[in-house]
Order: sequence, then structure tokens, then C-alpha cells
Amino acid sequence: MTRWYVASLADGDTHLAEPPSPEHLVTAQCDGRRFRPLVALPATPLDEAQICPACQAHRVGKPQSNSTRR
Repeated sequence: MTRWYVASLADGDTHLAEPPSPEHLVTAQCDGRRFRPLVALPATPLDEAQICPACQAHRVGKPQSNSTRR
């Protein structure tokens, strides 16, 4: 099940990903970057500034180029 994972406390660094691998890494849907999440969120972040713009677009079915990612 895809869910939101916080990669860092920076704006735009919460990504959609599949559940962690045995190494506790997730792969961001936007650019394929692998990271160890700080936390898995139970729902979409309330603060939209946290959300990766490319992952948000992917979630609503409008893929964007990676150049929009911060």
C-alpha cells in the first residue's frame, strides 16, 4: 500500500512510496530516490508545504517532470 513517508524536515520532502524494504528503505515515486524515512504518515500531510510536488501530482494522476521537485 502506497503511503506518505517523511524523508527530512525540509519543505517538499515528504514522498509517496511503497512500504519499506527489509533494509528499512523506501523508494520515492517521484524520482526513485531511496531513503530511510523519519516516519510513515497515516494520511496525507495536513501541511501542503511538506509534500513533494511531483509525488502530489502523481497521487492525483498528473505526472510532472522532476524539475519541479525541490
